[in-house]
Amino acid sequence: MNICGKIVELLLWLLFTCAIILVSLSPPALVAPAIIRFGGDKIAHFAAYAALGFITFLVFGSVFSSLRKQLSRRYLMTVIYCAVIGGTLEVLQPAFGRTFLVLDFVVDVAGGAAGALVALGIVKTYFGLIVTHSAK
Repeated sequence: MNICGKIVELLLWLLFTCAIILVSLSPPALVAPAIIRFGGDKIAHFAAYAALGFITFLVFGSVFSSLRKQLSRRYLMTVIYCAVIGGTLEVLQPAFGRTFLVLDFVVDVAGGAAGALVALGIVKTYFGLIVTHSAK
């Protein structure tokens, strides 16, 4: 991927991270109707962080060439990233009129891990196909 593609990818990843931060620190009255329509607070947490984990895993492999083939290290760094974002936001929420809940943090990390695991499976399958076809 060329440098412009990497910059766009990185900016989209940062934009998605910022969207999670914005929603997490928004007043409850503003966020609650959307969460209820989405299916509940824990489902929203899991889905948002699964998407973040998926995107982060792919971006870490694209932007940081040292992690491109180190899938287990990339997976671990992705889960740590999701945990840091989720934990930091949970700690900051009381300052914004929200409630700190350990269960939200646990669901954030589980979602990030699940999303990264899906991305890992796709990357392994995709690279496995490339290796198989190039060997023929």
